[in-house]
Amino acid sequence: MAELKNFKPTFRSQSNAFYWASQPAWEDLLHKKIFEYNLHLNPPTAARLYAITAVGTYDGFTACWDAKYAYWGIRPDQYDTTYHALLPTPPFPGYPSGHAMLSSVAAELYAYFFTAEKAYFQQKAKEGAESRFQGGIHFRTDNEVGLEMGRKVAAAVIQKVRTDGADSVLTVASRKKNRYQIQ
Repeated sequence: MAELKNFKPTFRSQSNAFYWASQPAWEDLLHKKIFEYNLHLNPPTAARLYAITAVGTYDGFTACWDAKYAYWGIRPDQYDTTYHALLPTPPFPGYPSGHAMLSSVAAELYAYFFTAEKAYFQQKAKEGAESRFQGGIHFRTDNEVGLEMGRKVAAAVIQKVRTDGADSVLTVASRKKNRYQIQ
């Protein structure tokens, strides 16, 4: 609580909080990457990426909300009623952070699809998680646990994807001679 109370919001931190609270950032990013890598020209591959992402999102959401209602972690404004968050407090438990969890799942899956951009996706996941702290609706531990859970859920999904026989067709996209192609 002390960390949140001592946090001095900046224009950038407030912008990040509002951006991640109001945009379908991960869905938009997948559409963009499919287009950038010319995977829209291969509908079965594009559909596979969307399907894997949907499975990961569903599994991540289920695991996160199961944990929320197992632990019943309180929100900052419940811990200290004098604290006022920048964002509206959601009406469900805070621990672990759903934004952090789902951002981490998406980042790990996208890094599997587009290996050259792994660091970029992981940075986006951290921004998504941090936005909830910056918005005042999560403690930092909520985010850290959410990010870790997301990595584990994504690893399980990727493990399953690798054994279903379709990965030889999908493989991952790579950049070649300034043009994106499927290997």
